[in-house]
Amino acid sequence: MKRLPIYLLMAGFTLSLLAGEYFAFTRPRAPIPAAGRLYSFNEHGTIVYLTFWEHLIAGPPTSFAIFVLAAGWLLVEWKRQNSADNRK
Repeated sequence: MKRLPIYLLMAGFTLSLLAGEYFAFTRPRAPIPAAGRLYSFNEHGTIVYLTFWEHLIAGPPTSFAIFVLAAGWLLVEWKRQNSADNRK
């Protein structure tokens, strides 16, 4: 249970990286409003247009949210461990 936040952080970071690479090579280079491809995404100079949900998966909001959740979980576990050590 102690390592779960670290595994989640690694999985989320990997998902974000792989999704970014995948979208950079498989999505259109021009916006397509009819298909909902309005969100520009820059992957190392390659600009593609994603849907809202694709942008959430590959974009900074997901990476940041995963980092914050994992860091918060680690902080709670660290405080719980320290309070258990202080009771001894």
